Amino acid sequence: MTKEILQDFRRQLRRTPEVRSSVPFEAKWSYPIPTIKGNQVLLRFLIYSLEVAPEKPKIKFYPPYKYVEAAIVTDPKVSVTRIRKPEELTEPLGETPPPGIRDLSYEQIDQLHEDFYSLIEKILPFIGKQQISQQDTEVVQKYRRYFDLLVEPEMQVEYRKISPEFFQWMDRGPPLQ
Repeated sequence: MTKEILQDFRRQLRRTPEVRSSVPFEAKWSYPIPTIKGNQVLLRFLIYSLEVAPEKPKIKFYPPYKYVEAAIVTDPKVSVTRIRKPEELTEPLGETPPPGIRDLSYEQIDQLHEDFYSLIEKILPFIGKQQISQQDTEVVQKYRRYFDLLVEPEMQVEYRKISPEFFQWMDRGPPLQ
């Protein structure tokens, strides 16, 4: 799954009535995070806002206030869930870019993003499985390293809140076949 495929999917979601009526156009969408719901794997996107200060190199971001959930299919069933009230969004949560990539060039960061999206595609088929191969375990470990590098530490907590089953599965490391 390339970055372009996920961007197209996100554009498709933005055009759905559920999203158009409840997510501001200027809202920032996070990386997609897999989530396990029953025996189905869905993608969730955190919705949050940014504060750009021209005099500072870092951008402040505020806590996510909603998430959008959908399966990657031609006609996805989309849901939008509020996770915070507007009055809870007065203080920034953190700054971006995350520490691990602040000194990298735009090209290096873009390549990391492309690799990360590719890893999302690779792990989707075996998320939640009780046993996976050594090769698949290495893909999960690589996904985790990229996630830790590309996602701000403060935002990682928010991802865990909306997809606890996925992170529990990833943290315990699925047994090898």
